[in-house]
Amino acid sequence: MPTGWQKVRLGDAITYSTNKGRASKNNYISTDSMLPNLGGVEFFKSKSPKGNSTLFEKNHILFSNIRTYFRKIWKADRNGYCSNDVLVFIPNDKINTDFLFYILTTPFFTEYSCQTSKGAKMPRGDKDALKLFDLLLPPLPEQKAIAGVLGSLDDKIQHNKEQNKILEGTARTLFQDWFVNFGPVKEKINAKKENRPENPYLDPEIWNLFPNTLNDDGIPEGWEEKPLDDSINFLNGLALQKFPPKNGENELPVLKISQLRSQNTNGADRASSNLPEKYIVKAGDLIFSWSGSLIVNIWHGENVALNQHLFKVTSSNFPQWFVQNWLLHHLPEFQQIASAKVTTMGHIQRKHLTEAKIFVPSSELLSQMEQNIASLHQKIHQNEEENRHLIELRDTLLPRLISGKVRVKF
Repeated sequence: MPTGWQKVRLGDAITYSTNKGRASKNNYISTDSMLPNLGGVEFFKSKSPKGNSTLFEKNHILFSNIRTYFRKIWKADRNGYCSNDVLVFIPNDKINTDFLFYILTTPFFTEYSCQTSKGAKMPRGDKDALKLFDLLLPPLPEQKAIAGVLGSLDDKIQHNKEQNKILEGTARTLFQDWFVNFGPVKEKINAKKENRPENPYLDPEIWNLFPNTLNDDGIPEGWEEKPLDDSINFLNGLALQKFPPKNGENELPVLKISQLRSQNTNGADRASSNLPEKYIVKAGDLIFSWSGSLIVNIWHGENVALNQHLFKVTSSNFPQWFVQNWLLHHLPEFQQIASAKVTTMGHIQRKHLTEAKIFVPSSELLSQMEQNIASLHQKIHQNEEENRHLIELRDTLLPRLISGKVRVKF
Protein backbone atom coordinates (compact mmCIF):
# COMPACT_ATOMS: atom_id res chain seq x y z
CA MET A 1 0.00 0.00 0.00
CA PRO A 2 1.42 3.43 -0.95
CA THR A 3 2.71 5.61 1.85
CA GLY A 4 0.02 7.85 3.29
CA TRP A 5 -2.82 5.68 2.03
CA GLN A 6 -5.14 3.89 4.43
CA LYS A 7 -7.37 0.86 4.09
CA VAL A 8 -10.97 1.54 5.15
CA ARG A 9 -14.41 0.18 4.56
CA LEU A 10 -16.88 2.03 2.39
CA GLY A 11 -19.15 2.53 5.38
CA ASP A 12 -16.39 4.57 7.05
CA ALA A 13 -16.56 7.13 4.23
CA ILE A 14 -20.26 7.36 3.35
CA THR A 15 -23.80 7.29 4.67
CA TYR A 16 -27.00 6.49 2.80
CA SER A 17 -29.65 9.14 2.37
CA THR A 18 -32.74 8.32 4.42
CA ASN A 19 -34.57 11.62 3.97
CA LYS A 20 -37.91 11.32 2.22
CA GLY A 21 -40.24 13.62 0.37
CA ARG A 22 -42.82 13.94 -2.40
CA ALA A 23 -41.41 13.82 -5.92
CA SER A 24 -42.78 15.25 -9.14
CA LYS A 25 -42.20 13.89 -12.63
CA ASN A 26 -39.69 16.70 -13.23
CA ASN A 27 -37.32 15.66 -10.43
CA TYR A 28 -37.85 11.90 -9.99
CA ILE A 29 -35.73 9.03 -11.28
CA SER A 30 -35.96 5.27 -10.88
CA THR A 31 -33.61 2.49 -11.94
CA ASP A 32 -35.30 2.65 -15.36
CA SER A 33 -34.26 6.29 -15.65
CA MET A 34 -30.59 5.42 -15.15
CA LEU A 35 -28.61 4.38 -18.21
CA PRO A 36 -26.16 1.44 -18.16
CA ASN A 37 -22.39 1.80 -18.10
CA LEU A 38 -22.27 5.29 -16.61
CA GLY A 39 -24.60 6.66 -19.29
CA GLY A 40 -26.22 9.17 -16.94
CA VAL A 41 -29.95 9.53 -16.37
CA GLU A 42 -33.07 10.38 -18.33
CA PHE A 43 -35.54 12.50 -16.40
CA PHE A 44 -39.24 12.32 -17.32
CA LYS A 45 -38.82 8.60 -18.14
CA SER A 46 -40.43 7.34 -14.91
CA LYS A 47 -43.74 8.31 -13.39
CA SER A 48 -43.44 9.78 -9.92
CA PRO A 49 -44.91 7.56 -7.18
CA LYS A 50 -47.85 8.54 -4.98
CA GLY A 51 -45.88 7.96 -1.78
CA ASN A 52 -42.64 9.40 -0.48
CA SER A 53 -39.31 8.92 -2.29
CA THR A 54 -35.68 9.19 -1.23
CA LEU A 55 -34.23 12.68 -1.35
CA PHE A 56 -30.91 13.32 -3.09
CA GLU A 57 -28.96 16.55 -3.43
CA LYS A 58 -26.50 17.89 -5.97
CA ASN A 59 -23.14 16.01 -5.80
CA HIS A 60 -24.65 12.97 -4.08
CA ILE A 61 -23.83 9.69 -5.86
CA LEU A 62 -26.80 7.60 -7.06
CA PHE A 63 -26.35 3.86 -7.51
CA SER A 64 -28.94 1.56 -9.08
CA ASN A 65 -29.20 -1.36 -6.67
CA ILE A 66 -30.88 -3.79 -9.05
CA ARG A 67 -28.68 -5.91 -11.31
CA THR A 68 -25.65 -3.89 -10.33
CA TYR A 69 -23.58 -5.31 -13.20
CA PHE A 70 -25.28 -2.70 -15.41
CA ARG A 71 -23.13 -0.01 -13.69
CA LYS A 72 -25.93 2.55 -13.46
CA ILE A 73 -24.14 5.21 -11.42
CA TRP A 74 -24.64 8.97 -11.53
CA LYS A 75 -23.20 11.98 -9.75
CA ALA A 76 -26.26 14.19 -9.25
CA ASP A 77 -26.13 17.58 -10.94
CA ARG A 78 -29.31 18.77 -9.19
CA ASN A 79 -31.59 18.05 -6.24
CA GLY A 80 -34.36 15.50 -6.63
CA TYR A 81 -35.95 12.26 -5.52
CA CYS A 82 -35.39 8.61 -6.45
CA SER A 83 -37.00 5.22 -5.98
CA ASN A 84 -36.10 2.90 -3.13
CA ASP A 85 -34.10 0.72 -5.52
CA VAL A 86 -31.64 3.57 -6.03
CA LEU A 87 -29.10 4.03 -3.23
CA VAL A 88 -27.94 7.58 -2.48
CA PHE A 89 -24.33 7.71 -1.26
CA ILE A 90 -23.42 10.79 0.79
CA PRO A 91 -19.63 11.22 1.21
CA ASN A 92 -18.20 12.39 4.52
CA ASP A 93 -15.07 14.50 5.04
CA LYS A 94 -12.76 11.52 4.50
CA ILE A 95 -13.47 11.14 0.81
CA ASN A 96 -13.64 13.41 -2.21
CA THR A 97 -17.02 13.21 -3.97
CA ASP A 98 -15.55 12.53 -7.41
CA PHE A 99 -13.12 9.97 -5.99
CA LEU A 100 -16.10 8.18 -4.41
CA PHE A 101 -17.86 8.16 -7.77
CA TYR A 102 -14.88 6.48 -9.44
CA ILE A 103 -14.53 3.97 -6.59
CA LEU A 104 -18.11 2.86 -7.27
CA THR A 105 -17.39 2.47 -10.99
CA THR A 106 -14.36 0.18 -10.56
CA PRO A 107 -14.59 -3.47 -11.64
CA PHE A 108 -13.68 -4.38 -8.05
CA PHE A 109 -16.79 -2.75 -6.64
CA THR A 110 -19.02 -4.00 -9.46
CA GLU A 111 -17.86 -7.58 -8.85
CA TYR A 112 -18.28 -7.24 -5.09
CA SER A 113 -21.79 -5.79 -5.43
CA CYS A 114 -22.79 -8.67 -7.72
CA GLN A 115 -21.33 -11.32 -5.40
CA THR A 116 -23.17 -9.95 -2.38
CA SER A 117 -26.49 -9.36 -4.18
CA LYS A 118 -29.57 -11.34 -3.22
CA GLY A 119 -32.17 -12.85 -5.52
CA ALA A 120 -31.90 -14.83 -8.74
CA LYS A 121 -34.23 -13.29 -11.33
CA MET A 122 -33.77 -9.67 -10.22
CA PRO A 123 -30.64 -9.62 -7.99
CA ARG A 124 -30.62 -6.72 -5.57
CA GLY A 125 -27.55 -5.32 -3.87
CA ASP A 126 -27.18 -5.80 -0.12
CA LYS A 127 -26.96 -2.33 1.45
CA ASP A 128 -25.19 -3.57 4.57
CA ALA A 129 -22.71 -5.70 2.63
CA LEU A 130 -21.82 -2.77 0.35
CA LYS A 131 -20.71 -0.76 3.38
CA LEU A 132 -18.22 -3.54 4.17
CA PHE A 133 -16.42 -3.13 0.84
CA ASP A 134 -12.68 -2.56 1.42
CA LEU A 135 -11.01 0.34 -0.36
CA LEU A 136 -7.77 2.28 -0.26
CA LEU A 137 -8.00 5.97 0.60
CA PRO A 138 -5.12 8.26 -0.41
CA PRO A 139 -4.82 11.72 1.16
CA LEU A 140 -7.55 14.10 0.01
CA PRO A 141 -5.25 16.10 -2.34
CA GLU A 142 -4.27 12.87 -4.12
CA GLN A 143 -7.91 11.74 -4.26
CA LYS A 144 -8.73 15.02 -5.99
CA ALA A 145 -5.81 14.60 -8.42
CA ILE A 146 -6.83 11.04 -9.33
CA ALA A 147 -10.43 12.12 -9.89
CA GLY A 148 -9.15 15.02 -11.99
CA VAL A 149 -7.30 12.71 -14.39
CA LEU A 150 -10.32 10.47 -14.84
CA GLY A 151 -12.68 13.43 -14.92
CA SER A 152 -10.79 15.08 -17.78
CA LEU A 153 -11.45 11.99 -19.89
CA ASP A 154 -15.13 11.98 -18.92
CA ASP A 155 -15.35 15.70 -19.73
CA LYS A 156 -14.08 15.02 -23.27
CA ILE A 157 -16.51 12.11 -23.61
CA GLN A 158 -19.38 14.36 -22.54
CA HIS A 159 -18.23 17.14 -24.89
CA ASN A 160 -18.35 14.71 -27.83
CA LYS A 161 -21.83 13.55 -26.79
CA GLU A 162 -23.11 17.12 -26.64
CA GLN A 163 -21.51 17.93 -30.00
CA ASN A 164 -23.19 14.88 -31.50
CA LYS A 165 -26.59 16.05 -30.25
CA ILE A 166 -26.05 19.30 -32.16
CA LEU A 167 -24.87 17.47 -35.29
CA GLU A 168 -27.78 15.03 -35.12
CA GLY A 169 -30.22 17.90 -34.69
CA THR A 170 -28.74 19.70 -37.70
CA ALA A 171 -28.95 16.57 -39.86
CA ARG A 172 -32.56 15.97 -38.79
CA THR A 173 -33.51 19.59 -39.53
CA LEU A 174 -32.02 19.43 -43.03
CA PHE A 175 -33.67 16.09 -43.72
CA GLN A 176 -37.04 17.30 -42.46
CA ASP A 177 -36.89 20.40 -44.64
CA TRP A 178 -35.75 18.65 -47.80
CA PHE A 179 -37.58 15.32 -47.73
CA VAL A 180 -40.64 15.80 -45.51
CA ASN A 181 -41.64 19.46 -45.77
CA PHE A 182 -40.24 19.94 -49.32
CA GLY A 183 -38.94 23.37 -48.31
CA PRO A 184 -36.94 24.24 -51.45
CA VAL A 185 -39.78 23.13 -53.76
CA LYS A 186 -42.39 25.12 -51.83
CA GLU A 187 -40.13 28.19 -51.85
CA LYS A 188 -39.96 27.96 -55.64
CA ILE A 189 -43.75 27.57 -55.86
CA ASN A 190 -44.41 30.48 -53.48
CA ALA A 191 -41.94 32.74 -55.27
CA LYS A 192 -43.72 32.15 -58.58
CA LYS A 193 -47.16 32.58 -57.00
CA GLU A 194 -46.11 35.83 -55.29
CA ASN A 195 -44.27 37.05 -58.38
CA ARG A 196 -41.00 37.58 -56.53
CA PRO A 197 -37.43 36.26 -56.84
CA GLU A 198 -36.69 32.93 -55.22
CA ASN A 199 -34.78 32.84 -51.93
CA PRO A 200 -32.31 30.00 -52.63
CA TYR A 201 -30.94 28.99 -49.23
CA LEU A 202 -28.82 26.14 -50.60
CA ASP A 203 -25.83 25.99 -52.92
CA PRO A 204 -26.95 26.62 -56.53
CA GLU A 205 -25.92 23.14 -57.72
CA ILE A 206 -28.28 21.60 -55.16
CA TRP A 207 -31.03 24.21 -55.36
CA ASN A 208 -31.38 23.86 -59.12
CA LEU A 209 -31.91 20.10 -58.82
CA PHE A 210 -35.08 20.51 -56.74
CA PRO A 211 -38.28 20.38 -58.84
CA ASN A 212 -40.35 23.52 -59.36
CA THR A 213 -43.74 21.90 -58.68
CA LEU A 214 -45.58 19.27 -56.64
CA ASN A 215 -47.52 16.51 -58.39
CA ASP A 216 -51.16 15.61 -57.79
CA ASP A 217 -50.17 13.53 -54.74
CA GLY A 218 -48.49 16.53 -53.14
CA ILE A 219 -44.87 15.38 -53.52
CA PRO A 220 -42.16 16.97 -55.68
CA GLU A 221 -42.55 16.32 -59.40
CA GLY A 222 -40.41 13.34 -60.45
CA TRP A 223 -39.95 11.99 -56.92
CA GLU A 224 -41.20 8.53 -55.97
CA GLU A 225 -43.27 7.46 -52.98
CA LYS A 226 -42.23 4.00 -51.76
CA PRO A 227 -42.86 1.69 -48.80
CA LEU A 228 -40.12 1.90 -46.17
CA ASP A 229 -39.19 -1.75 -46.72
CA ASP A 230 -38.94 -1.37 -50.51
CA SER A 231 -35.20 -1.46 -51.38
CA ILE A 232 -34.37 -1.43 -47.65
CA ASN A 233 -33.57 -4.75 -45.96
CA PHE A 234 -34.62 -5.49 -42.36
CA LEU A 235 -32.76 -8.55 -41.04
CA ASN A 236 -34.19 -9.83 -37.76
CA GLY A 237 -31.74 -11.27 -35.25
CA LEU A 238 -31.55 -14.80 -33.91
CA ALA A 239 -32.76 -16.37 -30.67
CA LEU A 240 -29.15 -16.51 -29.52
CA GLN A 241 -29.83 -18.59 -26.42
CA LYS A 242 -29.94 -21.43 -28.95
CA PHE A 243 -26.34 -20.67 -29.96
CA PRO A 244 -24.33 -20.84 -26.73
CA PRO A 245 -20.53 -20.79 -26.99
CA LYS A 246 -18.91 -24.21 -26.79
CA ASN A 247 -15.67 -25.08 -25.05
CA GLY A 248 -12.68 -23.89 -27.03
CA GLU A 249 -14.86 -21.97 -29.46
CA ASN A 250 -14.63 -18.24 -30.10
CA GLU A 251 -17.56 -16.28 -28.76
CA LEU A 252 -19.23 -12.94 -29.37
CA PRO A 253 -21.09 -10.53 -27.07
CA VAL A 254 -24.84 -10.54 -27.69
CA LEU A 255 -26.28 -7.24 -28.89
CA LYS A 256 -29.52 -6.45 -27.08
CA ILE A 257 -31.36 -3.18 -26.54
CA SER A 258 -29.33 -2.23 -23.45
CA GLN A 259 -26.04 -2.68 -25.34
CA LEU A 260 -27.35 -0.76 -28.35
CA ARG A 261 -28.38 2.12 -26.12
CA SER A 262 -25.16 2.26 -24.07
CA GLN A 263 -22.74 1.33 -26.92
CA ASN A 264 -21.06 -1.02 -24.44
CA THR A 265 -20.88 -4.81 -24.07
CA ASN A 266 -19.96 -4.98 -20.37
CA GLY A 267 -22.05 -7.73 -18.79
CA ALA A 268 -23.52 -8.81 -22.14
CA ASP A 269 -24.56 -12.41 -22.74
CA ARG A 270 -22.26 -14.46 -24.95
CA ALA A 271 -23.00 -16.50 -28.05
CA SER A 272 -21.07 -18.71 -30.40
CA SER A 273 -19.20 -16.86 -33.13
CA ASN A 274 -20.07 -19.71 -35.50
CA LEU A 275 -22.99 -17.77 -36.98
CA PRO A 276 -23.85 -16.78 -40.56
CA GLU A 277 -21.89 -13.62 -41.36
CA LYS A 278 -25.03 -11.56 -41.85
CA TYR A 279 -25.93 -11.96 -38.15
CA ILE A 280 -22.64 -10.42 -37.00
CA VAL A 281 -22.95 -6.69 -36.32
CA LYS A 282 -19.88 -4.56 -36.96
CA ALA A 283 -19.03 -0.95 -36.16
CA GLY A 284 -21.01 1.34 -38.47
CA ASP A 285 -24.02 -0.97 -38.90
CA LEU A 286 -27.51 0.55 -38.55
CA ILE A 287 -29.70 -1.21 -35.97
CA PHE A 288 -33.42 -0.80 -35.28
CA SER A 289 -34.95 -2.25 -32.12
CA TRP A 290 -38.52 -3.09 -33.10
CA SER A 291 -39.75 -4.62 -29.82
CA GLY A 292 -39.74 -3.37 -26.23
CA SER A 293 -37.90 -0.05 -26.31
CA LEU A 294 -38.00 1.06 -29.94
CA ILE A 295 -34.78 2.88 -30.83
CA VAL A 296 -32.67 3.51 -33.93
CA ASN A 297 -28.90 3.68 -33.56
CA ILE A 298 -25.60 3.11 -35.31
CA TRP A 299 -23.46 0.50 -33.55
CA HIS A 300 -19.96 1.80 -32.78
CA GLY A 301 -18.50 -1.02 -30.71
CA GLU A 302 -16.78 -4.34 -31.24
CA ASN A 303 -18.21 -7.15 -33.37
CA VAL A 304 -21.36 -8.54 -31.73
CA ALA A 305 -24.07 -11.11 -32.46
CA LEU A 306 -27.49 -9.80 -33.56
CA ASN A 307 -30.18 -10.85 -31.09
CA GLN A 308 -33.85 -11.33 -31.87
CA HIS A 309 -36.07 -8.22 -31.68
CA LEU A 310 -33.36 -6.21 -33.42
CA PHE A 311 -33.19 -5.46 -37.14
CA LYS A 312 -29.91 -4.92 -38.97
CA VAL A 313 -30.95 -2.40 -41.61
CA THR A 314 -29.13 -2.22 -44.95
CA SER A 315 -29.77 -0.99 -48.47
CA SER A 316 -27.91 -1.29 -51.74
CA ASN A 317 -30.04 1.51 -53.24
CA PHE A 318 -29.87 4.28 -50.65
CA PRO A 319 -27.09 5.75 -48.48
CA GLN A 320 -27.22 4.88 -44.81
CA TRP A 321 -27.98 8.45 -43.64
CA PHE A 322 -31.07 8.45 -45.87
CA VAL A 323 -32.35 5.17 -44.42
CA GLN A 324 -31.53 6.18 -40.85
CA ASN A 325 -33.35 9.50 -41.09
CA TRP A 326 -36.47 7.93 -42.55
CA LEU A 327 -36.47 5.41 -39.70
CA LEU A 328 -36.10 8.26 -37.19
CA HIS A 329 -38.92 10.11 -38.94
CA HIS A 330 -41.29 7.16 -38.53
CA LEU A 331 -40.02 6.16 -35.07
CA PRO A 332 -42.64 8.13 -33.06
CA GLU A 333 -45.38 6.47 -35.11
CA PHE A 334 -43.84 3.02 -34.53
CA GLN A 335 -43.49 3.74 -30.80
CA GLN A 336 -47.16 4.67 -30.62
CA ILE A 337 -48.13 1.41 -32.34
CA ALA A 338 -45.96 -0.57 -29.92
CA SER A 339 -47.34 1.19 -26.83
CA ALA A 340 -50.88 0.18 -27.88
CA LYS A 341 -49.97 -3.50 -27.38
CA VAL A 342 -51.53 -4.13 -23.96
CA THR A 343 -51.35 -7.93 -23.84
CA THR A 344 -47.82 -8.47 -25.17
CA MET A 345 -44.48 -6.68 -25.11
CA GLY A 346 -44.82 -3.61 -27.32
CA HIS A 347 -43.63 -4.18 -30.86
CA ILE A 348 -44.34 -3.48 -34.51
CA GLN A 349 -44.95 -5.92 -37.34
CA ARG A 350 -43.52 -6.19 -40.83
CA LYS A 351 -46.71 -4.73 -42.27
CA HIS A 352 -46.04 -1.49 -40.43
CA LEU A 353 -42.75 -1.13 -42.33
CA THR A 354 -44.68 -1.51 -45.60
CA GLU A 355 -47.35 0.99 -44.53
CA ALA A 356 -44.71 3.61 -43.67
CA LYS A 357 -43.85 5.66 -46.75
CA ILE A 358 -40.69 7.42 -47.90
CA PHE A 359 -40.10 9.97 -50.66
CA VAL A 360 -37.20 9.34 -52.99
CA PRO A 361 -35.66 12.15 -55.09
CA SER A 362 -33.64 11.75 -58.27
CA SER A 363 -30.33 9.94 -57.92
CA GLU A 364 -28.52 13.13 -58.98
CA LEU A 365 -30.12 15.18 -56.20
CA LEU A 366 -29.55 12.42 -53.65
CA SER A 367 -25.90 12.34 -54.62
CA GLN A 368 -25.56 16.11 -54.14
CA MET A 369 -27.31 15.92 -50.76
CA GLU A 370 -24.84 13.25 -49.74
CA GLN A 371 -22.11 15.88 -49.47
CA ASN A 372 -24.12 17.82 -46.88
CA ILE A 373 -25.79 15.29 -44.60
CA ALA A 374 -23.24 12.48 -44.93
CA SER A 375 -20.48 14.76 -43.68
CA LEU A 376 -22.49 15.43 -40.50
CA HIS A 377 -23.00 11.72 -39.92
CA GLN A 378 -19.31 11.08 -40.56
CA LYS A 379 -18.38 13.58 -37.84
CA ILE A 380 -20.86 11.89 -35.48
CA HIS A 381 -19.21 8.54 -36.20
CA GLN A 382 -15.75 10.00 -35.56
CA ASN A 383 -16.87 11.38 -32.21
CA GLU A 384 -18.37 8.02 -31.25
CA GLU A 385 -15.14 6.25 -32.20
CA GLU A 386 -13.10 8.71 -30.17
CA ASN A 387 -15.40 8.17 -27.19
CA ARG A 388 -14.98 4.42 -27.48
CA HIS A 389 -11.19 4.80 -27.22
CA LEU A 390 -11.48 7.34 -24.40
CA ILE A 391 -13.74 4.98 -22.44
CA GLU A 392 -11.27 2.13 -22.95
CA LEU A 393 -8.45 4.37 -21.71
CA ARG A 394 -10.45 5.53 -18.70
CA ASP A 395 -11.48 2.00 -17.77
CA THR A 396 -7.87 0.82 -18.11
CA LEU A 397 -6.51 3.62 -15.92
CA LEU A 398 -9.32 3.46 -13.36
CA PRO A 399 -8.33 0.34 -11.36
CA ARG A 400 -4.64 1.17 -11.55
CA LEU A 401 -5.11 4.70 -10.23
CA ILE A 402 -7.56 3.66 -7.52
CA SER A 403 -5.24 0.89 -6.30
CA GLY A 404 -2.12 3.10 -6.29
CA LYS A 405 -0.34 1.07 -8.97
CA VAL A 406 -0.20 4.22 -11.06
CA ARG A 407 0.43 7.50 -9.21
CA VAL A 408 -0.35 11.07 -10.19
CA LYS A 409 1.42 14.25 -9.23
CA PHE A 410 -0.49 16.57 -6.91
